[in-house]
Amino acid sequence: MTGKYKNRNRPERVLRCPECGAAMTLQKSDLYTYRSGKPRKYYRCVRYPECKASHSAHPDGSPQGVPVPEMIRRFRKYVHVIATSIWDYDDEKERAAMYEWLAKNTKSGHIGKMLEPELVDLEEKLLKLTAHLNQE
Repeated sequence: MTGKYKNRNRPERVLRCPECGAAMTLQKSDLYTYRSGKPRKYYRCVRYPECKASHSAHPDGSPQGVPVPEMIRRFRKYVHVIATSIWDYDDEKERAAMYEWLAKNTKSGHIGKMLEPELVDLEEKLLKLTAHLNQE
C-alpha cells in the first residue's frame, strides 16, 4: 500500500490476482482519469496480456475494495448501476446518502467489498427500493 495507508514498519501486502493468483502491480491509465484530471491508477496482473485481470485503485495507490474474479466484478458494477439510479453519484450529498444507506443496510457498507451472497441480497433490497420510489 502507499500514501496515507502505508506503514513503514510493516512490509507492503502483495495484491494477488483473483483469476490466476499471480501478483498484481500498480499501473496508471492513459485512457481514464480521476475527477481531478490525473491519470487513474489501477492494479494489473503481472501475467498480462495472458491474464487480463485488473482492479481499481484510489489516487494514493491503495486498492479500492477487494479484488474478485470477473464474474463478481460485473455483478458489482450491475448493482452499482442500480444504486446510482437511486442516488446521483456525481452529487456529493447524494453519494454521501448512498454510502450512509449502504452502511445501515449491508454488512460490508461498500459495494466494492461485497462478495456474491451479499450482492444478491443488496440487489434485492435496491430493486425493492427502486420499485417503491417509482410508485411515489
